[in-house]
Amino acid sequence: MVETRHNWPKQGVRFLAIDADKAGFTSANTAIWLYEDAGPTKDMATAKTDIVPYAPNTAVTLRSLQHRTKAYFREMRETGRRPLLFVGVPHVLHRGTVALEHADEIVI
Repeated sequence: MVETRHNWPKQGVRFLAIDADKAGFTSANTAIWLYEDAGPTKDMATAKTDIVPYAPNTAVTLRSLQHRTKAYFREMRETGRRPLLFVGVPHVLHRGTVALEHADEIVI
């Protein structure tokens, strides 16, 4: 959001960074939705084909946003619309609970 020159709160936004190893993420209980269709999805009833089992090496490759996602944020700014914050951002989907002791608070 900052890179594409959207307003960002001066006090920052609070997120949780979860240690996947300590939280017990495995391919049996966690998947990654790659979100390769960088625009807002209107039909959530359609089965996703870009969901893969969790693997540490897959998660590491997703540290930067796709060009299409950044283009979406720029388009929203240029047209004066507020973007959906997580459109085009890969999602980690975990079945179960995650203890907060396995998370660090970060403010961006």
